[in-house]
Amino acid sequence: MLPQPYAGLLRCAGLLRFTNRVTAIGVTTLRQGELLERRIITPILLSLSLLLIALPSRAQDARAVVRLAPSASQLSLAAGEQVPFSVQAIDASGAIVDVPLRITGPRNAVSIEDGMVQGLQPGEYEIVVTVVVPADTDLEPLSLRVPVVVTWPRVSEVEIESGAILYEGTTVEHRAWVTHADNSLRPDPNIRWSSSDPSVATVDQFGNVSTQMLGTVTITASFEGVTDSITHEVIAFPGTGIELMRTPDAGVRTGDVIHFEALVRDDAGSVVADASVNWSHSYSATEGMLGVPATGQMLGGDFVADIPGIHSVTATVGALSARTSFEVASRDVVQELEVVGYGPENRYRTTD
Repeated sequence: MLPQPYAGLLRCAGLLRFTNRVTAIGVTTLRQGELLERRIITPILLSLSLLLIALPSRAQDARAVVRLAPSASQLSLAAGEQVPFSVQAIDASGAIVDVPLRITGPRNAVSIEDGMVQGLQPGEYEIVVTVVVPADTDLEPLSLRVPVVVTWPRVSEVEIESGAILYEGTTVEHRAWVTHADNSLRPDPNIRWSSSDPSVATVDQFGNVSTQMLGTVTITASFEGVTDSITHEVIAFPGTGIELMRTPDAGVRTGDVIHFEALVRDDAGSVVADASVNWSHSYSATEGMLGVPATGQMLGGDFVADIPGIHSVTATVGALSARTSFEVASRDVVQELEVVGYGPENRYRTTD
């Protein structure tokens, strides 16, 4: 067994049973209690002593802090950029107090590591700095909030994507990609579109180009001072008829994806393969199915119904259009969830 002073200290730390086992093994195996005490028990006791002394010292140091002094009152940086950032704890006399600080920022927005802050997601955020206090004290931790503004990197290129032919009397959607200096893409850029000759073709704020007459027109996309242009020759539309293919007969349920196809034909019956088709969807509400947020989703010729009822899909090319209606039944998939318990965490302070 251990001497009483050692046993008392270890009992406070909850390690008496462990060290007694170690002592018994050491005496049995090595037959040298002194060697065991010197090599194993003494270092453990020394560490525990330092820990027990440090706990009240940490609380006293935390009480001495009257303010937190950040290296910058606010930060502004671009996504992907890193800037230095540090915080000092100051007492009433203006001296620096050596206490642990917890520095956190919004997840996936900023990264804080090794005295550097990196912008991850553009937006306005806050870095929260808190003095770490022992969990067994009633001391309210001092905290500080530092505003952080993360901006997008500089735009290096705008590129228009549209390989479609412009036929007279049709509308063709144009898209543009915005690339930053670090080769990342800007999501959902607010691009400004313009046409060199609106009498030939107009373009709306979403990049939809509608032709008015035969001729040449240049469509330009601009974003933050960077532009790209594409020149079209508007030609006569040879289509005289349109046919909607792959229309469902029955048995469609919510969640089923229906793949529609539209064929545009000329006077000779040949398919006009490069005609740009515009797709739309409508819904006839059934009894008790009013005010729903969304009835279905459509991307190109692919459609999926979100709610049961009568749905209609229309394909349009210039003055030509074809429409089909079909009934969708409920998939009727229901699964109950059971709450089995909660896991609260109240052992330490957190900024979450």
